[in-house]
Amino acid sequence: MPLLRTFIYRDTIQAFASSITNALAFSAILEGMGVGDEKASVLSATFVWLIKDGVGMLGRILFAWFHGTGNLKSI
Repeated sequence: MPLLRTFIYRDTIQAFASSITNALAFSAILEGMGVGDEKASVLSATFVWLIKDGVGMLGRILFAWFHGTGNLKSI
């Protein structure tokens, strides 16, 4: 039972930290896109959004590729 309590405790802390990180990141993205700035253009916001999603997608693909190829070798 102590291992389960430790896991639950650490999982709760991780979930809380992840929620705070996501909220701060989303706020920074909106600010970077120009939300609340009268000088910001729709085109610049679109480019920022495309770059953000493109980098995120590339990161997920590379992560899966690196970790997937290592798991296939052990089978």
